[in-house]
Amino acid sequence: MYYNTMLIYFIACIILWSTAAPTEKKIDHTEQLVSDISNLYLSESFSDVDLSDGLSDVDLVVKGKQLSAHRIILASRSEYFRKSFNGIPKKPGRVVLEINEAPLTIFKIFLEYFYTGRMKLSDLKGIDVTELLRISDLFSFSNLTYSLREYLVNNIKLQKKNVIDHTQFLVSDISNLYLSNRFSDVILVVEGEKLPVHRIVLASRSEYFRRAFYGGHKETYQDMMEINEVLVSIFKILLEYIYTGHINFTGLKVEEVLELIRISDLFHVLTLNTSLNEYLKKDIEVDNVCSYFNMTRLYQCTQQEVESLNFIENNALRVLQSEDFLSLSSVMTLF
Repeated sequence: MYYNTMLIYFIACIILWSTAAPTEKKIDHTEQLVSDISNLYLSESFSDVDLSDGLSDVDLVVKGKQLSAHRIILASRSEYFRKSFNGIPKKPGRVVLEINEAPLTIFKIFLEYFYTGRMKLSDLKGIDVTELLRISDLFSFSNLTYSLREYLVNNIKLQKKNVIDHTQFLVSDISNLYLSNRFSDVILVVEGEKLPVHRIVLASRSEYFRRAFYGGHKETYQDMMEINEVLVSIFKILLEYIYTGHINFTGLKVEEVLELIRISDLFHVLTLNTSLNEYLKKDIEVDNVCSYFNMTRLYQCTQQEVESLNFIENNALRVLQSEDFLSLSSVMTLF
C-alpha cells in the first residue's frame, strides 16, 4: 500500500512539475509590511503575546522624556542612528541614547515618520517647519526635506493631500535588509546555509518568530537558530516576502507554491497563507484536480485537500472521465 501511494505521488509530481504556476502574477502586500512596522511605533510589546521582555531595545531620552524604539528600524532608516549605534553589541539588551538636537514635540513627529513612512500635515500646525527641515537634514531624510520645502512654498496644494506619504521609502529601507549582514542580530541555519536576519523585522511579521525571539525561549538569547523541516530555497522566498511584502510567481511550480502554503502556516505568516490559498484555488480544474489532491496530501495542505475533494464531489462525472483520474487509477490497478 505504501509503494502504491508513493508511486501515485510520483506520477502526480511529474504531472504538476511539468506545469509552472501562471506567469506575471504577483502578491503585493507592501501595505501589510508598512502596517506591521508601523505597529512597532512606541510599542513595548504585542498584547497577544506573553513576552518576557518588550520588543523595543532602545530607550531614546528626549528632553527628559523616554521613548521606546528599535535599533534595527532606526539604523536601517537613518545615517544618524547608524553612526550612533556603531560599536554597540548586537546582542539583545537595552540601549539608552540621549537626543539633544531636537525638541520633544518635533522629535516625536520624526519618530512616527521613521516607523510609518508618513507625516500628517495636521501635526505641522503650530510647528516651526523650518525647525523640522533642520532635523530632517540632521537625520539624513532628503526626501522628507524636499517635501517639507514644498509644504513651505505651496502650503495649500500639499494640505489637500493631508499627509506626506513616503511609505515606498520605508518599504525600500526594510527590503534592503533582506539577507544583509547590516545590523543582523541573529543567524538562521536552514539546510546548513546561514541566513543573516533581524529579530525585530521577523517578530513584527510572524507570530512564530515573535514568540521565539521575544518569548523568553533559548532563541531569545542565542545569536543562531536552526530551522528544520523546510527547504532553504522555499524558505528564502518566504523570508524575502517578510522583508519586502512581495512574491513573484513567475517560474514557480505548483508544488513550490504548496510548500510555501505549508511553511507560511508553520511560521504564522497568515496574510501570505490566505493569498496563496486563493491563488491556487483559481487553478483547480477537472484535468488536474486528482493530481492536485495527491499533492495537497503530500505537502500536508489541509485546506487545499478539502477544496479539491469538494471540487471532485461537485464535478464527479467529469473528473471520473478525465485523463488525470484515469492515469492515476490505472497505476492503482497495477498493484
